[in-house]
Amino acid sequence: MNAIEVEELTKHFKSITAVDSISFEVKSGECFALIGPNGAGKSTTIKMLATLIQPDSGRIHIMGHELSHEKKKVRKRIGLASESVILYERLTALENLLFFAGLYHVPKSVAMRKAEELLKLVEMWRWRNKTVDTFSAGMKQRVNTIRALIHSPKIVFFDEPTLALDPQTSLIVRNLIKRINNNGTTVILTTHLMKEVESLADRIAIMKSGKILIISTLEELKSNFDSEVKKITVKLEDNLSIESMQKIFGTLKDVKKISKNLDRLEILYTSSNTFREIMRIITEKHLRVKSFNTSMPTLEEIFIKLTGYEPQERV
Repeated sequence: MNAIEVEELTKHFKSITAVDSISFEVKSGECFALIGPNGAGKSTTIKMLATLIQPDSGRIHIMGHELSHEKKKVRKRIGLASESVILYERLTALENLLFFAGLYHVPKSVAMRKAEELLKLVEMWRWRNKTVDTFSAGMKQRVNTIRALIHSPKIVFFDEPTLALDPQTSLIVRNLIKRINNNGTTVILTTHLMKEVESLADRIAIMKSGKILIISTLEELKSNFDSEVKKITVKLEDNLSIESMQKIFGTLKDVKKISKNLDRLEILYTSSNTFREIMRIITEKHLRVKSFNTSMPTLEEIFIKLTGYEPQERV
């Protein structure tokens, strides 16, 4: 069963089309990352899915419920954590969690157990009775994140959850996301941190100008991405000179550079077919290989290639 199904979703803000007829599915229990440049439509999409703003057209199904007709049922099943802190400053961390649990009609005894569990997970239990206005930005964001989990939602939207956080707090938040996802909660994540996407996401959707360009796993993105220059590094048992290597492999027209780094040969090339040609030559010349590896493009390289080098001029 899919946790979320989106069909032809569109949203306009005056003359700007923020989300332009997008369709996608999120599988139950997966971590689905929605990434793109500023103004791509990510946060607008999240806000529509989280019932915060009304789409202009399209359909959204969440846990089998059509959002336009069953908002109350949907809201019971989802949580939203973003960079915007939604907490009451004069209440303590524990009081905030119990207050929001009450909005979802969570029994107080259950809410107390859940609050203790969550506060300990983000290392905030010892500050449970301190008011939020005494907290640092990172401490507030930790409580803000678990606020979205207090009613045990089936789906949680994380919209830039580690924006402007220090490395320690970011790690705590990422570990929390991993934990709830591993326990079966469906996660939808937006972030500009590509390393965060690589470590958390099962599938990735890349957006630009309100449209989805591609949806894929990280492995599929990397294997199908045709980078301009590829590299193979080979360690041979025979200590051949660089001149010999250039004579052997330099005949391939797509080879751009051959160099030696200590005892390893590095070959830069542009065509995907060249890799097979390199392996053919190694076999025909009976070169004894100790090891070899090919460099894979990073998600950041793929992202820039697909979305462009210039910032988007969109609202």
